[in-house]
Amino acid sequence: MERIRWPEGPVCPKCGAKEPYRINRKSRTKNKVRSLYKCRECGRQFTVTVGTMFEGSKIPLRKWLAAIYIMCAFKRGISAYDIHVQTRITYKTAWHICHRIRETMKEECATVEAGD
Repeated sequence: MERIRWPEGPVCPKCGAKEPYRINRKSRTKNKVRSLYKCRECGRQFTVTVGTMFEGSKIPLRKWLAAIYIMCAFKRGISAYDIHVQTRITYKTAWHICHRIRETMKEECATVEAGD
């Protein structure tokens, strides 16, 4: 995911500085994110999910990606209940994921249309 988001290397989302350094956490109980970046300029810590629809989510990326795949695979659309059943997450979580995905798709379509 890092190579897709930052093809020329990581960039700080706050100040835009290049070449932050990687931090590896020693404690596994503090947070599930074991590896993150720290900016040399502003000192802010960040991961690849900052500024994306995945930011602040405790749901594993594999569940997000499965939900995105399922939503894109069906031409007629799919309900949050079906996402809930297929990904084995709660209905409430599936509902929130579906809304975030749809909102992001709407923003991306508007960006593409504005660029034409």
